[in-house]
Amino acid sequence: PLPAGKYQLGIPGDHQRINAALAEALCREWIRIRVSDADAAKVDSWVAEGIRQASWPGRSQTFESPRHANLTWHVDGAHTVESMTACAKWFAAERASFSGQCVLLFNFTHERNFKDLLQTLNKYAGDCGFVEAVFCPNITNRADSVNFTVHRDEKLGQQRECAKAWAEIHGNETTKVLPSINAAVEYIENKYGKGNGAETHVLATGSLHLVGGVLDVAKGSI
Repeated sequence: PLPAGKYQLGIPGDHQRINAALAEALCREWIRIRVSDADAAKVDSWVAEGIRQASWPGRSQTFESPRHANLTWHVDGAHTVESMTACAKWFAAERASFSGQCVLLFNFTHERNFKDLLQTLNKYAGDCGFVEAVFCPNITNRADSVNFTVHRDEKLGQQRECAKAWAEIHGNETTKVLPSINAAVEYIENKYGKGNGAETHVLATGSLHLVGGVLDVAKGSI
């Protein structure tokens, strides 16, 4: 990985230093082959700027709610134990930089072991002060988001299992299961955004589909 502080990373997280190191090596090799007479100082500047401007929506991404100034979203599409470890460590590091309460928005798809993901999240970010955990299937109001191979009741049943597991793992029984991403975002905004005033940070994770829906709904219209 890149030494800490060598470059400003466009995508936060210690694990991204490994990706940045590979990006740097590839860029320098491409420039060596294609621009053999390039000035070394300019190459350093190009590489630094490229890494600084790197963007990967849905990975270690933070944005403020366009509707509620006190609400901040932290989204990461972690859906494996390895990626959840990175996500949880990233959010725990972020947590050290802000005050206020935290809310978890989680979704899993039926082929994943949700208990492993939740245990990993709790291991590395369980002390972040989650006051509530919200669960929903990866459904939005868009017609192309519906998976017709899984019945809606089955999807809700899976999320209820998730909520029960989180209460047992984390010890906080304040959970909510909702039928869609739109409903989940609306619930969070109504409870923690409108007129609440308290600084609230929402971690949305567990599924790339969830993160895509949150980026669409939380940044757009419910």
